[in-house]
Amino acid sequence: MVDTARLSDLWERQWPGCSKLPYLLREELQDRWVRFHTLPDSKRYPGTEAEYDIILARHHTVLTELVTTRTVLVVSAGYSDRPVPPELAGRP
Repeated sequence: MVDTARLSDLWERQWPGCSKLPYLLREELQDRWVRFHTLPDSKRYPGTEAEYDIILARHHTVLTELVTTRTVLVVSAGYSDRPVPPELAGRP
């Protein structure tokens, strides 16, 4: 279980006054924002197991280069129009 109060406190100490919403964060931290395209031609979603494998390998490469400490905070966003997000097909 994620301690959301602790996470919010850590966020506020690291980025005072910055929104946690990805589209606002991108604007507020333009000098540090980066987006990695993980599939050819900027394709956003994998359609095959081979594309999932490409994404996983590329994410591992990026993390290997960027992670220099034992503690890492990864921010991810997902969207759904349902009260409970749907399970990802074929993924935990």
